[in-house]
Amino acid sequence: MSMLAVYWLFFQFGLLCFGGGYVLVPLIIANIVENPNFILDADMFGNLVAIAQMTPGPIGLNTGTFVGYLEGAGAANNIFTGIIGGIVGTAGILTPGYFLVIGASYYLKKWEKSLIVQGILGGIRPASVALILMAVMIFMGMSVFRSELPFEKWMEYLLGISEAPEWPGFRFSGFAIMAVSTALMLWKKVNVFYLMIISAVVGAFICR
Repeated sequence: MSMLAVYWLFFQFGLLCFGGGYVLVPLIIANIVENPNFILDADMFGNLVAIAQMTPGPIGLNTGTFVGYLEGAGAANNIFTGIIGGIVGTAGILTPGYFLVIGASYYLKKWEKSLIVQGILGGIRPASVALILMAVMIFMGMSVFRSELPFEKWMEYLLGISEAPEWPGFRFSGFAIMAVSTALMLWKKVNVFYLMIISAVVGAFICR
């Protein structure tokens, strides 16, 4: 895939990144992971998500850099062209935000009382929540269950089109880490950085 195509794809992602990088996860899955034209597959994306939690930067930005590098490096794994690709992917997702922030800082104060602007923001927020919830379900399919959750088959079952799909296998170790981590964050207010380090160490021994 050309660098122009990589830039344009992540430019579109940058335009849709309302509510944080996690709203992009369903879009990344549909447009990159499930797209045979890209090198990134489900396992690689799952690893990228885990690494993104341990490194600076939001998941959308890290994905732009990572996918750009993979596409630039190609099958020959050329480091130089990979770095160029990483820069292109990163620039693509950052460009819209740069101009949107400049525009918002100039016009938002002027139009903050506008019912149309309030309506637009009111419509974007719940849609962002839906995308974040979708991202949560996708991550659970990568870590808590043994395979991705069959959303389409469940919808077909609810509509009476097909029979109930088989429930994917359950990973007790993944669920245990998720439950304990959630409890520690809500109850003990454990720093997320330390929590990720502890989870990584525990996972090295039990998530195999």
